[in-house]
Amino acid sequence: MNDRTRLVAAVRAQLGPQHLRPDFRRARPAGAPASWGCCYVAAEAVWHALGGPASGLRPTFVRHEGAPHWYLVDLATGAAVDPTADQFSAPPDYARGVGKGFLTSAPSRRARAILAAI
Repeated sequence: MNDRTRLVAAVRAQLGPQHLRPDFRRARPAGAPASWGCCYVAAEAVWHALGGPASGLRPTFVRHEGAPHWYLVDLATGAAVDPTADQFSAPPDYARGVGKGFLTSAPSRRARAILAAI
């Protein structure tokens, strides 16, 4: 297991409804996996923990199953790094993803909470 894989696992272990925006918290289905609705904050935490712009990863957005979905793309290989892929019944079409930036250059409050926990 490489460092990136271990980091993604550590971030995933922190996910849950406590990291959801209020509108997502209200919409969270009963029995949803801990990663449900946490794609933005999980991708943001991984990206910052691996060095942000120096990480070799690009924050990426795609609409999937009627909702926004954030993940990272490895710029060297083009592979998706998706800490919350398990929240879906079918895998996202990563080829349709669009590179985006996060809303803030520093980790958000929610991402800081995850980073502090790991």
